[in-house]
Amino acid sequence: MLPEVKVYKIDYEFIVSNYLDKKLWQKQWNLFIYKKHIFTLNLLRIETKDNVIVFEIRKNNYWSSEWVHYNINNTSIKILIQQINGAIFRLMCSYEISKIKETEGYNNILEAREQEEEKLREIAKNFLDENQVSNEDIRKVYIDNYISRNTKIDIQLQNYVDYYKYNYCTDMLITFCKITGDKNRLDTIKNASHNISKLNNIELTVDEFIKELESEEYNDRLSEELPTL
Repeated sequence: MLPEVKVYKIDYEFIVSNYLDKKLWQKQWNLFIYKKHIFTLNLLRIETKDNVIVFEIRKNNYWSSEWVHYNINNTSIKILIQQINGAIFRLMCSYEISKIKETEGYNNILEAREQEEEKLREIAKNFLDENQVSNEDIRKVYIDNYISRNTKIDIQLQNYVDYYKYNYCTDMLITFCKITGDKNRLDTIKNASHNISKLNNIELTVDEFIKELESEEYNDRLSEELPTL
């Protein structure tokens, strides 16, 4: 059975011709529904100086939104529709990233980053204590710089998001691109399926690094990276 999909045909000509009608100001139009995901459109504001109508695209149960600027004098309805479709796609991607950051894999890497930072902080603090550096401002700058230069997990955290992209809300993204005839984005989504194996490599790398954090070799190597005072 196919999932619930609804695509709404909006009379944009009517909206842009009647944007001063207050009845439209609080109105919300459904644009696209996929299962429980509902994307809507509303008028956000009118910029009189620039002759621009600003539309807002929102998703239910999600805090973020996208804005589309329609210039009354220079923008065609065709371009407006393309801009709105692009805004819906970006909103889908933003929502997908928020869900990726809730996954167990992401949070395991996040926890590993916290462990790494705490270990680096400890190494730097011990060094400052041994050298009798007590000024808190100096200590803070030294420790922060040392952590920033030596952290390794941050890049794995970003890689995890990048490689997981298009692999969480895949069905919704593909459906929307097919309906809107967006072949370029559709190809990008399909190609991203190859990234799943890279996600496994990232998690293995992080697991190995967590073990390394507790080793004497790690302490010795990172101690050598301590800048002189």
